[in-house]
Amino acid sequence: MKRYFAAASMIFLLAGCSGEAAETAEPVEAAAKNVQTGTEEQPVTFEQNGQKFEVYTYFSAYEDYIQQAKEQPDKLAEVYAATVEKQYNNNSQSAGDGVGYLAYWMIAPSEELLALQGAVASLEEREHELIQSIEEALRESAEMLTGGEKTVHLFPADPVLSRELSAMNHATGVVFNEHSLVIFVTPSVKAKHLKHTVAHEYAHTVDSEDALESEDTVLDAVLKEGKADSFANLLYPKIETPWTQPFTETNKEIAWKAFEANKEAANSAAVQEILYGNPREEIPIWTGYTIGYTVMQAFLEHHPDMPVEEWMALDAEEILAGSGLGN
Repeated sequence: MKRYFAAASMIFLLAGCSGEAAETAEPVEAAAKNVQTGTEEQPVTFEQNGQKFEVYTYFSAYEDYIQQAKEQPDKLAEVYAATVEKQYNNNSQSAGDGVGYLAYWMIAPSEELLALQGAVASLEEREHELIQSIEEALRESAEMLTGGEKTVHLFPADPVLSRELSAMNHATGVVFNEHSLVIFVTPSVKAKHLKHTVAHEYAHTVDSEDALESEDTVLDAVLKEGKADSFANLLYPKIETPWTQPFTETNKEIAWKAFEANKEAANSAAVQEILYGNPREEIPIWTGYTIGYTVMQAFLEHHPDMPVEEWMALDAEEILAGSGLGN
């Protein structure tokens, strides 16, 4: 990812993970009267040891969007609001929760209608398989770490982002609160990578259940990702992700220096720069993710018998101190 455009696109995708680092956009205004609303679908529901889960897919909503967008190409935002956004809004546990952020980040009215149509058709053919993988991941996650009720929203990724998502195993996600996981996939996603992504985001939701309403420091954000990746890798240790691989010796020095200089900062610009990297400042991509995972793994080496629910509940300062890597 040497070119800034490619790296920035990757940062754009990763920025969704915790749902805390970016400003929200205003939801699209009410759609025009001649735009038809999307088809409502019922979720797949199940329980694991009394913990309730719902899984919604949005493939039919995207089919509605594509059909109407072809007929009204000058009203993509209105059509999108009346189909995809409306269904997500109705399905969310908190009405309207996250819609503005979604519209600003990864869920937006794609102009690549033919590519999107092909992607949606391919994903719809695999819908049962994808839901089954999500259910398995949630059940396995809940067995290891119990939490509250959770809702998963599964979306097709915009085809224009397929190149960036291919470097992320064709799946990524975002969490806005302790209830909801929003997952984005391309048709090339493998079940094992989808399960890893779901486990990562599930860990974020549980981590959010007792979180205080305060702005994260860089250290907080980095260790949240370290905990989520460590949790997912406990369940699926054979899955490799580029952001959990060790730094090169050159990048290691640059990344840790940037982290140490900014770890107490509590503004979104600093959080994003360290978490996702900044090619213009020569901060390696995924810096915060790699450091967070490294610190968490060092902590677990020092505390091999600590239960998952105990280390998930620790704050960032405790983890850094217990890792042996803090200054």
